[in-house]
Amino acid sequence: MTDTSDLDAQMLAAGMVPLSKMLSGMPMDAFRVHASVTNLVTFSKWLDMRHEEMLKLRINLELKGQQDNEMYEWALAHAAAFGEVAANFRAATNLIQN
Repeated sequence: MTDTSDLDAQMLAAGMVPLSKMLSGMPMDAFRVHASVTNLVTFSKWLDMRHEEMLKLRINLELKGQQDNEMYEWALAHAAAFGEVAANFRAATNLIQN
């Protein structure tokens, strides 16, 4: 895998925002944060809601036989990503509570 500093240099040379800047936060982040997410409890609720939305979208496309729909791959990837984050978040918060 390419080192972050190598990617930063390549991205800057290409006129892009470097990866290290993206990882540390971007100005648009303020607009991407859901207004109700103010603590770990509300984050957990938001995460579960988004995971459910993506799973429902994926399942509806599958049930309609629309796996060739370009939205299917998007829904599949997002459902998997939200699912992985949700599982790890639950594991981390269970460690804190126990």
